[in-house]
Amino acid sequence: MSPDVLYQIKDKLLEDDIISENKIDTLIKHLITYSPSNIVYPGTIKRKLSIPILDAYKILYALQELGVVKQVYEPYCHECDIFYDQTFPSLSAIPKQACCPQCRKDFNLATDAIVIFEVII
Repeated sequence: MSPDVLYQIKDKLLEDDIISENKIDTLIKHLITYSPSNIVYPGTIKRKLSIPILDAYKILYALQELGVVKQVYEPYCHECDIFYDQTFPSLSAIPKQACCPQCRKDFNLATDAIVIFEVII
């Protein structure tokens, strides 16, 4: 990510007052490693910053407002603890016959798809 984008991120997060400036700096150091089309998992942000998952989502939605990331969906099998390994732009885009590649259980789109974010700049 360009330095200009990183400054915009810092300004936005300071303005939204979701996390401390120190944590914003830690986040930016982490975001530098991402390239376009990389996936950012809210759980990763939660662990890196030691914050509640809700705050991780707030941060990612703030980044979405800046055009840095976009929301996508990834089916997840709660029984096997694995992801489908493909993202979709909407719930309706997930194939109706999608199932876990390991246990072959059909995904329930209401409960087995998580919101994640794809880097777009």
